[in-house]
Amino acid sequence: MTTRKLITLIVLCAAVFAAPSSIHGQVGKGLVDFNTATDKELAALPNFTPAIVKSVIDKRPFPSIVDVSTLLTSHGITPAQTTEIYEKAFVTLN
Repeated sequence: MTTRKLITLIVLCAAVFAAPSSIHGQVGKGLVDFNTATDKELAALPNFTPAIVKSVIDKRPFPSIVDVSTLLTSHGITPAQTTEIYEKAFVTLN
């Protein structure tokens, strides 16, 4: 490899790594994050009672949606109701 090609390759790699990433997770408008939603936002979710809202707030942060599912099941939320909730809410993953 010639010196000129090597320098071009290095500059190109540096430009790629220095450029801001255009790959970001996307969240649809109107979706509620279980870890950051206000009590009013949570209360607006389908099948949410005041007791479920309080439980969600008390148990934060949720590391995964599995933890949310466990909490919802403990409050008697059915799988069909859970699906309805997940159409409007999510848990941020790191």
